Amino acid sequence: MDLSVMKNLETEEIPKVIAKAALYGGTLNQPNLVNNLSTTITNIEVNHEGKLTIKLSEELYLQEDRPITIDLNYRDMFFRLKAGQYCTQGDTIVSELPKEARALPRRIYERFKPKIPIVAEIRRAEKRDRSSDLTARIADISLTGLGLEFTELREGTLVDFDHIWIREIHGINLGKPLFGRIVYVSASRVGVAFDAPMAEEIFLTLQSLLNPLP
Repeated sequence: MDLSVMKNLETEEIPKVIAKAALYGGTLNQPNLVNNLSTTITNIEVNHEGKLTIKLSEELYLQEDRPITIDLNYRDMFFRLKAGQYCTQGDTIVSELPKEARALPRRIYERFKPKIPIVAEIRRAEKRDRSSDLTARIADISLTGLGLEFTELREGTLVDFDHIWIREIHGINLGKPLFGRIVYVSASRVGVAFDAPMAEEIFLTLQSLLNPLP
């Protein structure tokens, strides 16, 4: 990641970005003298008292006298929690809201959410033992990328940095498939960044089926 493009978030902006990040998951890390403890974040939320609750995919035995780092997939947001700012409760971390956090600037192109289910037919470029041809629902879309949801996605079928071809969207054959890269995988949701922006005529064809996201 090019850290030079990251921006410091305003304090009042942090809980809003965390709320949006909840859908996309992330990773918790704690480096120590021997290795780096790491696990997947399955959910994160800010409660009415302003406390942060981080749900993990597994129970992790953290050293609470050492800091942890939270890396979220949404806008590559990341922040650190110092010793004393968090406590562990099984597979859950409860903490104060961070005072400082960094994230990518908001995307240039507007993002949209489908009004009705929209299906995409895709093919993974990497050759592995699992099927390369997949069908997914579009969770959100812009000219430069989309979020995909799968009813069932076997572990390892799609991983970070895989490349995919999108051949058809909502029954519309794209002619020249869209080529994209997997930028995150979280449970049944996958994020894709296009190699080049989608042709505007295709996007305009879909636009009547979409609502802009805030």
